[in-house]
Amino acid sequence: MRERESDFYKRIPNWIHPTKAFLDVVTAHLNKDSIVLDLGAGSGNTAEIPLKGRVKKVIGLDLVAEVMSNPYLDEAIIGSVYNIPLPDSSVDLVFSDHVMEHLEHPLEACQEVFRILKPQGHFVFRTTNVLSCFGLASRLAPISFKRWLKKSMFGVDDKDVFPTKYRLNTLYKIKAVLSKAGFSEERLFTNDTEPNYFVWSKIAFHLWLGIRNILNRVSFLHYFREVILADFVKL
Repeated sequence: MRERESDFYKRIPNWIHPTKAFLDVVTAHLNKDSIVLDLGAGSGNTAEIPLKGRVKKVIGLDLVAEVMSNPYLDEAIIGSVYNIPLPDSSVDLVFSDHVMEHLEHPLEACQEVFRILKPQGHFVFRTTNVLSCFGLASRLAPISFKRWLKKSMFGVDDKDVFPTKYRLNTLYKIKAVLSKAGFSEERLFTNDTEPNYFVWSKIAFHLWLGIRNILNRVSFLHYFREVILADFVKL
């Protein structure tokens, strides 16, 4: 499996990892005095956006009690995205990494994020594009299969794999909902997913590689790439 992943990086040496692309968007808005909220911070076992020590404070919010032991946070809060226990206009940036696809009511969550952000504050998130082949497969797959796959490939515990709703998972839907919540669009674009999702099968890997090459060569097909990165601002 590692040979296939290594082969991908050799074929496309200038490829930008989607996590790096996400981190670049997040950190572009930060300085040492920033107060940041990690929406859906979890236990930190899969944390890929380490900001502690780089900003004034990193707050983490999650429904699960494991957030209290997250080592990447300065402050942990158990709570709901629909009723964030923070004052109005108190946070410089909110980010969430593959959380929005799990929300039953994304508009209400975005309105709460808008409320707690300071003017000129940013809401940056990464989520699955449901129009992609990866998104369609994920939508059809039962959660039992997703839990098995993530545990066998990445060592993710079953309790860290949650049901998906996909209520905010196209470019059009994100624009409409975020605008209704009061935000202005800064950046909104699609990206590839990580190749390690497909290295378990030679057939799956080469099929994904072929689809990826087509999507990246034809400009209007960017609507069907696997990952959406969104950056919206409160003016």
